[in-house]
Amino acid sequence: MSLVLFSLLLSLIILKQRLRYLYADNVALVATGALPKESLKNAETKANALATEIRQLGLEVKPLKTEVIVYYRIRTESPVEGEIVIVGHTVKIS
Repeated sequence: MSLVLFSLLLSLIILKQRLRYLYADNVALVATGALPKESLKNAETKANALATEIRQLGLEVKPLKTEVIVYYRIRTESPVEGEIVIVGHTVKIS
C-alpha cells in the first residue's frame, strides 16, 4: 500500500472513530525532482505541509529527530550538500 493510501485510510479511521489519542512514528516522505536541489525544495515543501497536518491532529512534530537522506539514480553525481527547514528548524542532509 502506498504512503498516500495509508495516510488516507488512517485519516478515515481517525475521523470515523473519533479517536482521542494518537501516535505516529517513523513517517517517511518521498520527494523527487529533475535536479537534486529541486528534490530538496520539494522535500521541504512536503515536510512542512505534513507537519501542519500532523499538528492539526494534535500530535507533536520533532524536527530535531528528523533525517534527510538523498538517494541518487546515477552514481557519478556529486553528493548534495545543504539543508532544509522544517517547522522553523534546520535539518542537514546526511
